[in-house]
Amino acid sequence: MVNLTIEDLLSHRSGVAPYDGLWLSSDNQILMNRSEAIPILNYAPAASALRTEFIYNNIAYEVLGQILEKSTGSTYSELLHTRIIEPLNLNRTFYAEEPIDNNTAKSYMTLKDGSFYEVPPWGYGKDLLIGAAGAIRSSVSDLLALYKVLINDANSQVAQKSMPGAKHAIFKQMPQLLQGKVGVPNQFLREYSYASGWLRAQFPAIVDLFADYEPPLLGNVSASRLMIHHQGYIAGNVGYVALFPETTTAVVVLGNSAGLTDAMRLLGQIIVETVLGNEVDADNT
Repeated sequence: MVNLTIEDLLSHRSGVAPYDGLWLSSDNQILMNRSEAIPILNYAPAASALRTEFIYNNIAYEVLGQILEKSTGSTYSELLHTRIIEPLNLNRTFYAEEPIDNNTAKSYMTLKDGSFYEVPPWGYGKDLLIGAAGAIRSSVSDLLALYKVLINDANSQVAQKSMPGAKHAIFKQMPQLLQGKVGVPNQFLREYSYASGWLRAQFPAIVDLFADYEPPLLGNVSASRLMIHHQGYIAGNVGYVALFPETTTAVVVLGNSAGLTDAMRLLGQIIVETVLGNEVDADNT
C-alpha cells in the first residue's frame, strides 16, 4: 500500500478499488463492522496508480470518519452535532439515530414491473459501517440553511472578507476543500473535476458521472459559471444538490425512492436550468 494522504481519500484519487460489494447486501443490510474498514482498504488492490484517476470509494470516507474520531477523541456523531447540527440549528437532521418523531419518509425501490417495494431504512447504530460516507438524514429546509452558510463561508474565505451577516466560520479551509484535485472524464475541455467531497463543473457541461441515461447539456445558453454539486444514493433514498457560489444559490432535491431512472438528478438539473433562466423541454430532457 502506498502512503495515502487525507486529501487522497477525500478526493477519491487513492487508486484503490472500491469493493462496495463487500459491505452492502439487499434490503440495506450491512455485512461488516466498522472495525473492518481499515483492513478492507489495505486489502483492496490498486485499480490505478496513486493520484492519476478518479475512483469513487465509500470505504475511504469511513476511514476518514475514524481518523476524525482518533484525532479529536470524540465520536463522529458528536462532532457532527457540536460543530454543525447544533450551531446551525438543524432541527430535522439526524445521524445514525432514530428521528424524534414519525414525520420521516419511508424508503422504496421500484421493481422491473413498475411496482414499488418498501426497503428497511439504512444507517442506524453506533457501530455503523460507512456512516461517514452517508448516514445523515435531513430535510430540504435544513440543507438549504446549511449550504447557505457553506457558500457564504467559502466566498468570505476566497475574498478574505466577511459576507453580509456572516458570523464566525462554521466551515473552514473552504478554498482548499473546494479546489479540484483530480479530473473526471468528460466530453468537453471545460473543467469537470473532483474536489474534497464535491464535483466541480464549469458550464456549459454534460454532467454524466454515474448517469444511467443520456444526460442533457446544462447551461448552454447562459453565461459560463461554476457549479459545485453531488448526488447521494442508498437503496430507497436519493439526493441531489447543486451549488452556485457566485450567486449564493443552492438547489436541493431529496427523494424516498429509487426509480427506473435517476429522477432526482434529472429534476435537480431541470431546476438548475430554470434558476439560470433557461428554457427547459422537460419532455425531452
